[in-house]
Amino acid sequence: MTQLTAPVPTRPPAGIPGEDPGGADLDAVASWATEIAREGVRSIEQVHGAVAGRVFGALGRTLGPSAAPSRVLHDGIAGGVYAAVRGGVTAAGFAARAYAALRPEPLEVGTGRRGGHVWGALAGAFGDHLDSHHPGLAPEMAVRIDGRDVPATPEALRAAFPDAAGHVVVFLHGLCETEDAWGFHAGITWGDPGETYGRQLARAGDWTPVYVRYNTGLHVSENGRRLGALLYQLVTAWPVPVQRVALVGHSMGGLVSRSAVHQASEHATEQERAWTAGPLDEPVDWTWFVSDVVTLGTPHLGARLEAAALTGAHYLHALPETRPIARALRARSVGIKDLGHGHLLDEDWQAKDLDALRTCDRCTEVPFPSHIRHRAVGATITRDPAHPLGHVLGDLLVHLESAHGTGPARRIPFETDDCHHVGGAHHFDLLNNRQVSVLLQNWLCPQVVGTR
Repeated sequence: MTQLTAPVPTRPPAGIPGEDPGGADLDAVASWATEIAREGVRSIEQVHGAVAGRVFGALGRTLGPSAAPSRVLHDGIAGGVYAAVRGGVTAAGFAARAYAALRPEPLEVGTGRRGGHVWGALAGAFGDHLDSHHPGLAPEMAVRIDGRDVPATPEALRAAFPDAAGHVVVFLHGLCETEDAWGFHAGITWGDPGETYGRQLARAGDWTPVYVRYNTGLHVSENGRRLGALLYQLVTAWPVPVQRVALVGHSMGGLVSRSAVHQASEHATEQERAWTAGPLDEPVDWTWFVSDVVTLGTPHLGARLEAAALTGAHYLHALPETRPIARALRARSVGIKDLGHGHLLDEDWQAKDLDALRTCDRCTEVPFPSHIRHRAVGATITRDPAHPLGHVLGDLLVHLESAHGTGPARRIPFETDDCHHVGGAHHFDLLNNRQVSVLLQNWLCPQVVGTR
């Protein structure tokens, strides 16, 4: 392999077509925030009402009819207060939207690295709701450079990647993250806040890193389809002939990668008929270019933390005082619920109640295509994976057995030699870790030994 001599692009060159949807306009945000705030007031009112009902019920049994006037007075005052709060929330939302309408240019919120992190977290928590009710606020599946979408067209990709190589490594972030997550603690790990696995692979071998942002609140299977469509466009419109593609996914990104590969492989014929061939003479199945899929801290068998939220919501729903809290827990996105079980395909969640206990234990067993090497990296907060604390807590979010796909009831078909453990690290340490860097370079650039 030849080395890249040009620096990896960190900013989009001038003239790239497209727009910057890293933020959302104030009018749309105000509308959604008003909706959320009103729902929050309603939940508080319901908790208050349930507690008051229990108290006045006890008083009624003790004092008889003499307790009724107190309850009428309480309900009247409480109802007026909550109505005033709801009115205030509505008025504040109206004022914000009016202010946005009077500005000569749209005011965007959620822009910049910090704003992007906040928006990524909101998308992870409520992304399915945004996609169906406020689509203008939902992140789109897109290639990203320095906070901008890069359209998957020949012109845009040529401008964004003027020194594109034939080997493309695609990085997919995890739940509630954005493409900026790949810089997490980079300054601490490498002494350079701009250093990433992608830059290291570009220096070490013939690789061009591509970072993708997507709506992590959607079903994994839906994101898998969208990623498949994007990668098809990327392969057909890439500035130079593509020779090899590698997918590197952190957490949920690993599930989305596996889902995309499987769905595209299973339905390649239908996709090829439906999709335009682009600059190539004939349609292609993009999965044939994929040589490696690497998952970092991916809950292939599900995440116990989500299982705990599912159980908590189930029991909180039993009492009227805690039912609104249960309803709020159940409002978490379907992306989070998929993560709790390791869902990859539509049939894993269709016709199932994702909020019911013990109804989503079975998932479709998805084989690995024979030409793609699948590798799994998991971490524990203890250096020894057998340490009781590491065994119980894993990397604080994902257990090692799930990251390696080795459970008592299910087993993901990773080869034993393709499962690796990183000790003394938590879930987000895997985004920038020296041991992971060595593994990636040894797998994707086997002529390289070690890293900086």
